[in-house]
Parts: sequence; C-alpha cells; structure tokens
Amino acid sequence: MKHSSISMIKRYWCNTIILIIVTCSPASYAHLDAHVHGLAQVKIAIEDQTIEIEISAPAADLVGFEHVAKTESGIKSVADLATKLAKDADLFVLKAGNCKLVNHTINTSSMTNQNQNQNSGVTDKVNKPSHNDGHSEVIAHYHYHCKKIENLSTITVTVFEKFPSVEKIQAMWVTSTQQGAITLNIKNNIISLR
Repeated sequence: MKHSSISMIKRYWCNTIILIIVTCSPASYAHLDAHVHGLAQVKIAIEDQTIEIEISAPAADLVGFEHVAKTESGIKSVADLATKLAKDADLFVLKAGNCKLVNHTINTSSMTNQNQNQNSGVTDKVNKPSHNDGHSEVIAHYHYHCKKIENLSTITVTVFEKFPSVEKIQAMWVTSTQQGAITLNIKNNIISLR
C-alpha cells in the first residue's frame, strides 16, 4: 500500500504540473507562486479507491493575520484554525462513493515559532516550517478511502462558508481518466467528476 501511495503522489504531481502548463498562458507563468489574498487552491488526485485533497490559502484569509503568532490570543487563533480545518466534512462534501477520511495533516508552521502540524492517523511526511516572508500560507491535506469510488460524481467545496475571506478557489483535479480545472466561488462551488 505504501508503494502505491508513493506512486500515486508522483503521478499526481506530474499530472498537476502538466495541468498547470496546459491551463496557464505563458504570460502567467511568472505568477504561479503568487500570494493573492482571497484566493485559495485545491488540488485533488483520485486513483483506485483513494482521494487526496490538498487546500492551501493565505493565512490572512483563514485566521485574519499572516505574522508569526506570539500573543496568547494569536496562538489560540492558530489552534482554533487547525481545529476548524480538521473538520473535513465542513469543507468538502463527496457525493456518493462511500468515502471515509483516513487521515489528515494541517500545516500552520509558518505562523508559529515551531512546527505545530496538526494531524490525524498515520502520515507519510510532516511538512517542515516554511520561511515566513510576511505572506504565510496554511496547507491542509486530506486522505480518503472510498469503497465505491466509481459512484463518486461531485465534490462540493464548502470552504467559503467557514472562511468568508476566501472569495475564489482555483481547483485542479486528476483521475485515471480525466483532469480538469475550475475557479470556484460561493455560488459555483461544485466540481463535477463525470
């Protein structure tokens, strides 16, 4: 299973890079890593009976600030954020497929003086703290197992309801038969997998 998971991750990133190249104009290549407030990214890889979902967003949109939390209230806000992000059912609705969350990793390390990743279950690798240049990002990763993956028809992204500062989400997905990209917002928040 571990070899299959590593293989899936390699294919996911390879397909994601191809997807970015295909969907971006040459003029926008220089801005692929741009930090834009109000804009989050969701990357989804589906293979066999496994779904990997990763969301990344500017910390300011999720917790209200981007600096390293030093005060008691700031540290509590970061902990509260990790708790909110751990509730995957409040962020994603996987229609059909009989999918269950296996584990997740929440990386808020760019907002703390130490690596305070919140995780559940067994994780392959914990993200290391990133350099904080004043533009902190929060990354959450979710790993699902689906008994009837062939029935999975849509993923509804409900992040907008929990984090109103997120105005748009660039979503990209790859499966064994297709790949796609869409910009989601509060009125258009469904990714169709069929």
